[in-house]
Amino acid sequence: MGEQTDSIASAGDASTNPQLDGSIKSKSIISQIEWIPTIWLLTSLSLTIAGLFICEFHLKTILLAVIFWYVGGIGITTGYHRLWSHRSYDAAFPVKVVLLIMGTGAFEGSVFNWCLDHRAHHRYTDTPKDPYNVNQGFFWAHMGWLLWKRDDYSEDEIGPISNHNIDISDLKKDPLLVIQHRYYGIWAALIGLALPTVIAGLGWGDWMGGFFFGAMAKSVCLQHCTFFINSLAHTWGDATYSDQKSPRDSYIVSLFTFGEGYHNFHHEFPYDYRNGLSWFHYDPGKWIIRFLNVFGLAWNLKRFPSDLFHKGKLTMLQKELDKMKSQWKWGSEVGDLPLMTMQQYKSRTAEGSSLVLIEGVVHDITKFADSHPGGRSILQKYIGLDSTTAFNGKVYNHSLAARNLLATLRVAKLANEKKDL
Repeated sequence: MGEQTDSIASAGDASTNPQLDGSIKSKSIISQIEWIPTIWLLTSLSLTIAGLFICEFHLKTILLAVIFWYVGGIGITTGYHRLWSHRSYDAAFPVKVVLLIMGTGAFEGSVFNWCLDHRAHHRYTDTPKDPYNVNQGFFWAHMGWLLWKRDDYSEDEIGPISNHNIDISDLKKDPLLVIQHRYYGIWAALIGLALPTVIAGLGWGDWMGGFFFGAMAKSVCLQHCTFFINSLAHTWGDATYSDQKSPRDSYIVSLFTFGEGYHNFHHEFPYDYRNGLSWFHYDPGKWIIRFLNVFGLAWNLKRFPSDLFHKGKLTMLQKELDKMKSQWKWGSEVGDLPLMTMQQYKSRTAEGSSLVLIEGVVHDITKFADSHPGGRSILQKYIGLDSTTAFNGKVYNHSLAARNLLATLRVAKLANEKKDL
């Protein structure tokens, strides 16, 4: 999730991007690299590793980095994602300001850029026009899509989305977001880099730790945790509500993604302000929004009708049951059996066939008779007769296992001679 630059367009050509075919003009790899996010991702990682060797350990600095990591994650998930991208709820102006500041420090682009990509992701999930299409590979969905320039192709051409196809006009009407987009670079540097450095430096004299850990390490961890929403959450977990697309639900993934790991739910019910539906699901965004709602700072909390959740779950459970059932021999469906008249049934048994009629279905018990718990003699006297009453309790009310076994012995169904003949 997230966009690192102000360049909002579709990804490169066939020579550098597997999403496109040879009809797009070939370009060199170097010219296709999106240098700003590439340099930022590599530099922040390198500086984080360097900090492990050159900085003294200060517990306060580590705690500061963790706080900034979590604050940035909440800014992205509760602000960028649920408030602005999906409009899952409305919030008071002070809440918007705070969430905007929190999200800006995450170094994932302005709200305009971020929401443009995310709305495209929902509109074109798992297709070539999905900016972080997981079908292009785990790495591509995780961060590879950020490293290539995305040229602006028209709607009918093969390739990722065009910025003309996704509507963010609602966001552009918000003066607060317009200002953030215009001055994003300055805001991000002050909030994400300068602020933790200054706090650690002035607070306990750890200027280097504040920069290497509070700013750099925090950014690396934060970005990869949110990137996991595009990669891991589309790879690992359960298809709880639908298996049409790649998103999956996972409690474990939610722990790494600030509560966004219930991704199957989210893609099925995108404008719902919740991600983890149940009370025990780890979803800090949901809890924060509810808390704000109690004090009148958030309202219009959107929910999908609950019956859709149950229908989705039942549909997937039925698919799983059908899959399990397909592994076993259940016998021919009654509707697919050939017709047999009562006269034909009587004639066949008179000729020596071991046929038994139960509930309008003719069963051949030739191979089973010797295995019957009561012996062949018990069954022999029902050959050629209608044994429905005896089978269902007059003699012995047979078990479910017996009925499942009987279904494998079906050979014909009795014809309704007035209707079928």
